[in-house]
This record gives sequence, structure tokens and C-alpha cells, in this order.
Amino acid sequence: MARIYDQIEKDVENIIGKYDGDKNGEVTMNEAIEFFKRMDSKNPEKSAIELFKIYDLDHDGKISYDEIQEEIFKRYQDKVRENEIKQYFEDDIDAFLLRYDKNRDNKIDIKELEQCFESIGSDHPKENAQHIFAEIGNNRDGFLTIDEIKNYCRNNFRSKPYYQP
Repeated sequence: MARIYDQIEKDVENIIGKYDGDKNGEVTMNEAIEFFKRMDSKNPEKSAIELFKIYDLDHDGKISYDEIQEEIFKRYQDKVRENEIKQYFEDDIDAFLLRYDKNRDNKIDIKELEQCFESIGSDHPKENAQHIFAEIGNNRDGFLTIDEIKNYCRNNFRSKPYYQP
């Protein structure tokens, strides 16, 4: 975790260094506008306003080191949380295969998936299984491999709902 804090500190110092014209540790609206003018921004005032919407957390007209640090830390936390969720899905997929891959071939067929949905009390196990196969089954061979399932979850972990009548 120390590496994340070091990176956050570098990011904050980089942002302050770019915008803080008088080097007092805070960025004013005028300093932000001047920065965007130097960068040949088409609309420096609008760019500065957008910057302040993100970083001026106490709305005092200045962006401080602490405000930038807090906002960047939130972004890092979101990224860490996203990675934890993805890892949870991968671990869960391994447990799913152990439970429902009856013949231990590291593939799930449609019957095994239907049994999974039945075991969790689905009202539509066959339709749910068909929906999943249609979503994930890339090669249409009648099986879902562990790689197909993991790739799908990695790319769609905020997945679409199952079959809804």
C-alpha cells in the first residue's frame, strides 16, 4: 500500500506544480486559466471550471494540496476495489466449477448450468442457462470453458441481468 501512497503524492505534486503559478501550494481559478492559456486550450475558462468542479472540494475558490490528494486517493481506491471485485469473481468461478462440473473436464455443459440454476431456486433454470450460453459461449461447442467464463466476467463484471420473462 505504501507504493500507492507514494504514487498519490507524486501525482499531487505534479498537479500542483503545473497549475500553481505563484508556488504557494494552492491553485486559484486565475492560475488554472493561465495554465490552460499556455497550453493553447480552446476554452481555458471552461477547462479551469471543470478542474475546479473536480478538485475544489470545499468550494473556497482554491485547490489545495489536501483536496487534490483526497480526490486522487478516491480514484485509486476505486481502482483497487475494482481489482478486488474481479479477483472475487475469478475465485468464485473456480468454486463454481468445482461444484457444478460433474465430470471434472473443466467445462460446463448446458445441463450442468441448468442444475446450477435449479440449485439456487431459479424459476427459469433452462432459460437462464440458455441466456448464459448465448452470452458467453464464443465457439458454440456446447460447453463453457473456465477461460470463457473468466474472460466474460473480467470484461463484464457488472453483467447484464439473466433471463427475465
